[in-house]
Amino acid sequence: MRKINFIVYLVIILSILAGCAGNRPEIPEEALTGSADLINANPEIEDPEIIVEDDTLKFYLVPAEGQEESEERLKQLGIDFVKLLGGYVSGDELAGPSDESYGDIYDYYNVEIIVEGERGAVLYKGTKAKGEAEVQWE
Repeated sequence: MRKINFIVYLVIILSILAGCAGNRPEIPEEALTGSADLINANPEIEDPEIIVEDDTLKFYLVPAEGQEESEERLKQLGIDFVKLLGGYVSGDELAGPSDESYGDIYDYYNVEIIVEGERGAVLYKGTKAKGEAEVQWE
C-alpha cells in the first residue's frame, strides 16, 4: 500500500512541476512602453517600439533624422534597448541584466533587434534565441 501511495504522490508532484516549468512570464504593457520611453530619451533614436509576437520580442529602432551614427553605435543602442526591458521586468522571479546576461526574461523569449532606415528598410538585424548568451548580427 505504501508503494502505491508513494507512486501516486510522485506522479502528482512531477505533474505539477512539469506544468510549471514551461510557463513563459508575461511582460506588462508598462514595461514595454517604459523601456521604449527610456531609449527614446536618447537623441540618436526615433520611434522605438517593442512588439511581442508569441515567444519573440521584436525591438525596432530608427536612427534620428540628421544623425550620422556608426553601425557599431546603432547595434549598441539595440543591445541597450534589450537590457532596458530586461531590467524593467526583473524582480524576485527574474534576474536583471548583468555583464554576462541581458536578463532572465530572455530565457523565455527569442529576440529580434531591427534597426530601420528610410522607408522601413532594414539597416541591421540582430537575433538571439531563447537561452543563448549573445545577439548575432546579420
